[in-house]
Amino acid sequence: MIAHLPGERSRSRMPDRVGLPQACIGETTGVLYFLDLDTLEVTRKLSFPKTVIRSVSKGRDGALVLTGSRADECELEGRGIVLKITDAGTESILWQDKDPLRSEVVGYSEVGGQAIIVAKTRRVHAVEVKQNFSTEAFLKDMFNDANMHREIGDDLGFDEIMLTSVRDGRETQEYFGGGYSASPMGVIWNEHDLTIYGSIARMPLSLRVRIN
Repeated sequence: MIAHLPGERSRSRMPDRVGLPQACIGETTGVLYFLDLDTLEVTRKLSFPKTVIRSVSKGRDGALVLTGSRADECELEGRGIVLKITDAGTESILWQDKDPLRSEVVGYSEVGGQAIIVAKTRRVHAVEVKQNFSTEAFLKDMFNDANMHREIGDDLGFDEIMLTSVRDGRETQEYFGGGYSASPMGVIWNEHDLTIYGSIARMPLSLRVRIN
C-alpha cells in the first residue's frame, strides 16, 4: 500500500528551476506499507523523503522497483526517478531524469538487455510573465494557491509521453503526443511490446509500442 505525507508550507525567496517565484509546499514523503494478507495488519513500513511513488514492481533479482518523482521541498513537482529497494530497505537510483523541467515515471522494465522507462514530461516552449509583476505581492496574496504559477502566466507548452531506452549506459528518447497534452497513467508489459494507457487531449489513450 502506498501513501503520501505532505510537509508544512513555508515561504521561499529562491526562484524555481525556470526562474519563477515560489512558496514552499513542504517536503512530501512517500510511504510504502507492507500488509499481512490475512489480517491486513502493517508488518513493515518504508519512508522515502521528497518522493512521490507511482508504481511498485519486482525486478529480475527480486528487489522492489519504485517509480515516480522526487522534488525539493520548494518545488511544486519533481523530476522522474526509478529506485531499487533492497530487503534491508536501502535505496539506489536506477534512473533519474536530468531535464530541469517536471516529469514523472509511471513504468519501468528490463527487456532484451535494455531498461525501458515510461514517463510523463513537460515540453515548455516559453514562459509568459505578466507586466508589473511583484514577487512580494505574489507571495503575500497567492501563498495558499496550489496553482500559483497560473497567476504569473502559463508556461507555454504541453505534457508528452517520454519513452527512454537505456542500453550499455546510453540513453535514447522518443516522445509521443503530437502537440496534444498526453498523460500516461500506467503500462502493460509484454514480451515484445508495451501498451501505455492514459489520456491525450482529454480522450482515452491506448498506445502500443514495439520493443526493439
